[in-house]
Amino acid sequence: MRYVLIVLLVACSGEQKPTAPAGKATDDDCAFCDFFGGFNNQQEEEAETDSTSSEGGPDLIVQSPSVNDSTLTPGQEFTLHATVHNQGDEQAAATMLHYYRSNNATITASDTEVGTDAIDTLDASATSAQSIALTASVGVERYYGACVASVSGESNTDNNCSAAVRITVSGQETPEEKEDETTQDGTDGDIASGDDEADEDTTPDPSTRLLTHSGRGPRWSPDGQRIVFYSSRNGWWDIYSIDADGTNEIRLTTHETGEWAPTWSPNGGRIAFVSTRDGYESIHIMDSDGTNETRLTENYSQDGPPAWSPDGRRIAYVSSHRINNRESREIYVMDADGFNKKSITRHVDDWLPEWYPPAWSPDSQRIAFLSIRNSSIAIYVMDADGSNKKRLTQDNRSFDPAWSPDGTSIAYSSLHSVDDGLYEIYVIDADGSNKKRLTWAEGYDISPAWSPDGERIAFVSERDGDMEVYVMDADGLNEKRLTYGAGNDGNVPSSLAWSPDSDNQRIVFERDREEEIYLVEFVD
Repeated sequence: MRYVLIVLLVACSGEQKPTAPAGKATDDDCAFCDFFGGFNNQQEEEAETDSTSSEGGPDLIVQSPSVNDSTLTPGQEFTLHATVHNQGDEQAAATMLHYYRSNNATITASDTEVGTDAIDTLDASATSAQSIALTASVGVERYYGACVASVSGESNTDNNCSAAVRITVSGQETPEEKEDETTQDGTDGDIASGDDEADEDTTPDPSTRLLTHSGRGPRWSPDGQRIVFYSSRNGWWDIYSIDADGTNEIRLTTHETGEWAPTWSPNGGRIAFVSTRDGYESIHIMDSDGTNETRLTENYSQDGPPAWSPDGRRIAYVSSHRINNRESREIYVMDADGFNKKSITRHVDDWLPEWYPPAWSPDSQRIAFLSIRNSSIAIYVMDADGSNKKRLTQDNRSFDPAWSPDGTSIAYSSLHSVDDGLYEIYVIDADGSNKKRLTWAEGYDISPAWSPDGERIAFVSERDGDMEVYVMDADGLNEKRLTYGAGNDGNVPSSLAWSPDSDNQRIVFERDREEEIYLVEFVD
């Protein structure tokens, strides 16, 4: 399904706040919307991509599903049949059929997914019959059905889900089945997660756990033992840390003004963050237990989120200044103690988004950053002293630069084309050569995050309806869905961060609208 104004980390609307607030928290903060809103105000408007096309295109429906047996016992296998029909008058592109289990007779993409099937291209009036083997596991009455993912040019996407077929499961539920049902239905507050048929007790599946009901911007400590984040639970932003299992929460700041965007020093001993306690946004630093707090910048305007160099010696940030009644945002670098501040960009036409901190290369020698020059949003790289600037991407809009752990390449999300309006994940060598597209989904693919060993990339995708967390090999193969429900209710998972543990199988993320932080653990 396509959305007109989803770009990177959130489905943005004109009513949403642009950036994290300087001080008191509000209910509709959108850390990404400011950048896009600002860009759109400065650029010529482009044609919007409608969620449905004009009449005359393909039109996919799922005809009434059926089962081979509707009265089952726990553990009994059954087969769910569904047929995809293109009732339009143009060919439909290849897509995916998603099978769902529901607690009621209405099947939607928000129900519990139990499997998928690939659907090849369908000519006008053609059909594709599919089936999936399932196991009766919980509940005395359940409903099953399927939804087909929309395709480009589809004239009506409101009819892409089938009716429901009811099955009755007789017999006593086991304690394990009851626990599984609670998890999948989300009644304990967690997000259901897993692979195809995750709730059918087949193979080990991902486990997604709620760590805190109020938190944003999670970041791992270098030893993988603690997570720092910021929360508005008291009506303003403060910084907290918790153990990786969600216990032992510590409130690190207590100012009734606003502290946010915390990030660990590479040795884990200190935390840099943004504070408005002095009436403007400035960068502060404190010990990891909240003591020995010190202000590092005094811009009397806005200093964006800090980014530690991997060697721990320097901090980069975006600082906003007024020059000739015009706002100018430039990248600065300073020593970790706040001395030797230096502006390393000087481009009067730059529009640097303060919510996208500069990205250090693993060897601390180069910095990747976003900039608007020549009427496009592009990724640039430069040496850490500001020299040797080079435009890395030639795409119309590119975001989310993420260095590979070995520093040889950068993953990013980019608008594939104005025509389809979709973002995909790409990887490119650090010198701008060997660009490669990694994702090919009918939906937004954004926010790439490398695993510490460089073997995999986590990302956010809407290919299955909602925005969910996925993982793939670094070459784009072996895509695997990790979360089921993270994108419910308009949420967009963001701030993806891999644990530095050697197994590389834990990722924390936030749900932006709910202001919740989750941990997903998975196995291959």
